[in-house]
Amino acid sequence: MSLFNRSNKIAVFVIFFLYFLFSIHATNVPLTSLFFKIQYVMNILFILIGIIVLFKTKTKINLVLFLVVFYLIFSSFLFNQYNTNFQLFNIIIDLFSYTIIGIILGQTVNFERIVNVLFYYFLLLAVLCILNAIFFPQMGKELSGEWRGVLYQKNALANVMVFGLIINYIYLLTKSTIKRSYRLCLGYTSLFTMFFLIVMTESATGLMVGISLSLAFFIFVLFYKIKNMNLKLVLISLTSILIIFLILTLLENEGRVFEFLGKDSNLTGRNVIFEYVKSIIKDHLFLGIGYSGIPNSYLLNSNETYQAIGFHVYYAHNGFLEILFQIGIVGILMYLYFYFTISKILLFEIDNIVKVFVLLFFVYNILYNLSEVTFLTGEGNNFQWFVMCLLITYYSRFKSIK
Repeated sequence: MSLFNRSNKIAVFVIFFLYFLFSIHATNVPLTSLFFKIQYVMNILFILIGIIVLFKTKTKINLVLFLVVFYLIFSSFLFNQYNTNFQLFNIIIDLFSYTIIGIILGQTVNFERIVNVLFYYFLLLAVLCILNAIFFPQMGKELSGEWRGVLYQKNALANVMVFGLIINYIYLLTKSTIKRSYRLCLGYTSLFTMFFLIVMTESATGLMVGISLSLAFFIFVLFYKIKNMNLKLVLISLTSILIIFLILTLLENEGRVFEFLGKDSNLTGRNVIFEYVKSIIKDHLFLGIGYSGIPNSYLLNSNETYQAIGFHVYYAHNGFLEILFQIGIVGILMYLYFYFTISKILLFEIDNIVKVFVLLFFVYNILYNLSEVTFLTGEGNNFQWFVMCLLITYYSRFKSIK
């Protein structure tokens, strides 16, 4: 019986690991066409099973989250002129699948258990990326030599590994079933591996956000360990002064910073993209041009975009602009509500590791979306959407207990 139970656990672990790979769009593997077929089938199965579980457990769904999902579907069908029916189907399937699974896990599974499983998923992913880059360089590396592992692009790998740092840091705080010495050894080895991969992608955004998250982690942990309120205020004051000093220093040495990061002052064409996206937003300010997830179908397929910018782009390279671009001010208000709801977790009398995770999640999204996009669904962003749905449900779960 114990062997049967162990086999079941291994099977569930493998199935959800595949689902995790789909959520980050790890398509840089052999038989990519088969990958997508499996993804479609698995998404539909998870939706059907998820709906049954929701009804059986009578799970309460956050009303605003429910309305947002249907608004995004409505926006895709009515406003987006470039998506084919097949693309629209995939957008909706992705949205429903990762929303439902996020809700179910947020309602039923212990937070530490989720972190422990995700830690092993990210560790396995990191190992796969290294093996792919070393033994299959024609797949695991881009033409210019940057590593992309099993993901479709180097910036995507950096983005995923930076989020992996958050999971890794929280894992180091959890109470695992294995010995503390083994857990710490495994955790720090994984941490080093993820930083190594971020460096090998040569992603300036990934490296800067990774370092910022590491500093933020130590500050947040120190804040919750300090019991004296006066010392907490001192820590907040010193941190604020440090942030202001760093910002002023960066502004005064802007040229040197770009040189150090290997970038030009045009941010690798981002300034041109930003200006063009802003010009389109002005004409669709309230509802946007229509939801299409990532990649953005308008930017990808519009001849007007290519003529204005001079090259093809997949998205706005700024998460806040991307939300305005696709779903307008209504979308910004939606996300503000989501993050306001999640922030209320900080007021609960729960384990501090949950609070540290929420704070790191905020830092990650604010910093990364200055030059990339982690909002909305599609490709690698499905995982971030899943985490957000999980945290919103987690808030509702503990609010009802309280």
